[in-house]
Amino acid sequence: MKRKNLYLILISFFIFNYFTISQPVINIEKTEQKGTASINQEKIKIQAVPLPNYNIQPKYINPVFLNNKKEIFNTLQKNDVLKTMSKKTLLQNSEFSAYVLDTRDESLEYLQPTFSLSETALNALQIVPLWLENQLEYKLRLLATRSLDDDYAQLILDAPVEQKDEVAFVVAYMSFQSLTDSRFLSDKEMILRTTEMIYNVDDSLQYVDKVEYGSFETRDYYTTTKYRIFDPEQNDTIWSEIPKEIYYFYVVHPTSCFWQ
Repeated sequence: MKRKNLYLILISFFIFNYFTISQPVINIEKTEQKGTASINQEKIKIQAVPLPNYNIQPKYINPVFLNNKKEIFNTLQKNDVLKTMSKKTLLQNSEFSAYVLDTRDESLEYLQPTFSLSETALNALQIVPLWLENQLEYKLRLLATRSLDDDYAQLILDAPVEQKDEVAFVVAYMSFQSLTDSRFLSDKEMILRTTEMIYNVDDSLQYVDKVEYGSFETRDYYTTTKYRIFDPEQNDTIWSEIPKEIYYFYVVHPTSCFWQ
């Protein structure tokens, strides 16, 4: 018995703050030999369903429908790059971010979560390395729920220029539970002393050298270390540099033994 398969394709377009549902009416006819199915193209149900209004501009209210497959195909096949945008946001529970594309004026807008940071926190975010900014912002937002964002942001501002990346890294990557623990809060300046110690002992250790990259002005700066190790192939000692992630997580980042 010959079988015929019916494929139903649902295409959803998120346009402004509406989406459309196109629901064809399907007619099914059965015979003793085989079953057939056809789509009645004349009966099309279009329904516009509003999404929750998250302070989206009024100009995005009216939905726009693509009427047929040809129009959809032409829209998807348009290869001209009109505008590009790149954003990165770490989201907390129940938060969202989105890109809004207006097909009428071909504009592009980024909707980020609604939150506010203190002036002290914003000042700290503006001077830390760019590769640390998003993670630090996320942690400062969490600390703000305990009114501790200013305290830790001030540690970054108080640190010497060459040590701001180390202090910012500790704040950004220490757990929220540790940073808000009463034992740690009693001496949170330990973060400053730890990074200061790294720089103070640098000159006295002959087997290790601190290496600085980038600049404070361009915010691409970071630190790592290189070590004198024995190379069997050369039968001599050579300098070997470790990745910056190893330096920050295993040299800079404090462990529980420092404060428990």
